[in-house]
Amino acid sequence: MKTILTKITNLIKRGYVTLPNKDAADYSTAQVSYFGKTSYVNTVYPYGMSANAPADTLVLLFNVLGQEENLAGIPYGVGERFKNLKSGEVVFWSPVTKSYIRFSENKDITIYSTGKMVLDSVGGFAYTGKDDYKITCGGNYELNAVGSITFQSEEFGVFGNSTVQQIGGTLTAGATYTTNEQDMINKMFTALKNYGLLT
Repeated sequence: MKTILTKITNLIKRGYVTLPNKDAADYSTAQVSYFGKTSYVNTVYPYGMSANAPADTLVLLFNVLGQEENLAGIPYGVGERFKNLKSGEVVFWSPVTKSYIRFSENKDITIYSTGKMVLDSVGGFAYTGKDDYKITCGGNYELNAVGSITFQSEEFGVFGNSTVQQIGGTLTAGATYTTNEQDMINKMFTALKNYGLLT
C-alpha cells in the first residue's frame, strides 16, 4: 500500500535543470535533478515554441504512463519573471537576454531587443498603418535593395523638415538659360545639399 501511495505522490514533482542539452536532436531533452536523483528528461514546450532552458531552471516533472523511467518535464521559471502585467496582457521573453515581445492591455505590441533585431523574409514585407509610423535610430540606418526603392507620399521631408511651398511661387524654366533658371538651379542645389543628397 505504501509503495502504491509513493508512486501516486511521485507522479508529479519538481526538479531543476542541471545540464542544458545541445539542442541538436529531434526532441528536446535536459538533465534534471529531483529528490537527489539525476536523469535526462524530455522537455515539453507549447506547439510552435522552442527553447533550451538554462541551468537552474525549475521543471515540473511527470511520469508518462506512470513510469518513473519515462519522465517528461515542463520548464517554467528561473527565479524571475516578467512582472507587473495587467489583466489580459501577454509577454514572450527571454529571462537570459531580457528581450521580449509584449501584448499590452491597450492593444499596443512592444518588441524590445537588448541586441540586434533582424527581420528576414523570403516572401517580402508589407506594412499597413492608419496612424503615424516612426523609426528612431541611435546609430546608422542602412536600407539596401536589389531592385528599386519606391516612396509614394503626398509629402516627403528629411531631417525633420516637411515639404514647403517654394518662395516666390512656382517657377517654370524657359527655353533659354536666364537668371530665372539660374535661381531655380541654385535653390534645387541648396535643398539637395541640406537634405544630404549632394555634397
